[in-house]
Amino acid sequence: MRDHFEQALGFAFYSLPSLDPLDRFDEWAQRISVIIDLMPIRETKQAAEEDAVFQAYLRVHTDFARSVASIEQPEAEFPDFIIRLNDGTQIDFELAEWIHEAQMANGKRRERLVDAILRSIGDQGDNPSQYFDSILLFPRADAPRFPATDADRFRAELWALIVETEQRWQNERFWNSPAGCQRYELDAYPVLKQYVLKANFYPRERRPSGVPWIDVSLPCTSYSSDSAIEALAKILETKVANYGGFLKRAHLLVFYGAAAAYNTPWYDIQFRTFSDIAQKAAELARDQCGFEKIYLLKALEPGLEAYEIYPSFAKCE
Repeated sequence: MRDHFEQALGFAFYSLPSLDPLDRFDEWAQRISVIIDLMPIRETKQAAEEDAVFQAYLRVHTDFARSVASIEQPEAEFPDFIIRLNDGTQIDFELAEWIHEAQMANGKRRERLVDAILRSIGDQGDNPSQYFDSILLFPRADAPRFPATDADRFRAELWALIVETEQRWQNERFWNSPAGCQRYELDAYPVLKQYVLKANFYPRERRPSGVPWIDVSLPCTSYSSDSAIEALAKILETKVANYGGFLKRAHLLVFYGAAAAYNTPWYDIQFRTFSDIAQKAAELARDQCGFEKIYLLKALEPGLEAYEIYPSFAKCE
C-alpha cells in the first residue's frame, strides 16, 4: 500500500500539464490532498504494537528520549511517528520489523496446526498404559488447514492408535528401548495421517505430575544466520528504495521481535551477541543514502538493546 502511495505522489506531479511553476505546485498540492484523504487508516492493533516498540526504543536510547518534546502517531500509515524535539526540530520515524516472511508464514501455520491438535485432544486424563509413559506427535510440514469438523475424528483415531500400540507392545521387543517406538504407519488412521507425520511412544519412566503425557514436538531443524541476514538486507533495501530521501529528515528503526518465535535465529558461531549482528547490519546499510539515521533494536524484554547502524556505529544509551 505504501509503495502505491509513493508511486501516486510521483504520478501526481509528473502527470501535470506544463504550467507556470507556482500554478504547477498549487495543482500538485491539491492532488496530494486527495491522495492523503484516500490513504488507509492505521489499524488500532497495529498502532498499539508500533507504539510499544517505539516506547521500548526510547527506554533504551535515553539520550535521545531526553531530547523529545512530543510524539505524534498519525492516523494515516505514513510516516509511523512524527517526533518533535526540544529545539523545535521535527523527525519522521519509519519502523520496519526484521522478519523472514516465508518462515513467519510457515511458523504461524504450524502454530495454528499445533493449537488445533491440542484442542482436539482435549482433556487427556491419566495415562492408562502399562507400557509407555508419553506420546509425542510430529505435525506434518505439508498438513492442510485443520477444520473444526475434523476434531472429533482426529481424537478418535489417536485413541485407536494408542489402544493398538498398547496391545502390540509386549510382542514388539525393540519398543522397550529408550527410543521407544515410532509409529509412521498411519494408513489406518486417515484423518490423523493428514496432520501427523509420526507418533513416538516412549517407555515408562518417572514423570513429573501435571505434565501432559500427549504432546506435540517443537520444530527441530538445522540453521545458519544466512537466512536472517538475507531477510535483514531485504528489509533495508526495500525501505530505502521506497521511503529513503522522500522525507526531509527521516530515521529508520528496524526492530527484532516476533522473529524470535517464528524465524530461525540470527545467532550462530559467527554472531554470538546482538552487538555482533548489529555490526553486520551496519555493513549492509553502509552505502545507503536515503535515511539520515538507521537504528537496530532488539525489542525483547528483558534485554532491550539498540544500536545506531548508520551513518556511524554506536550503542544507544
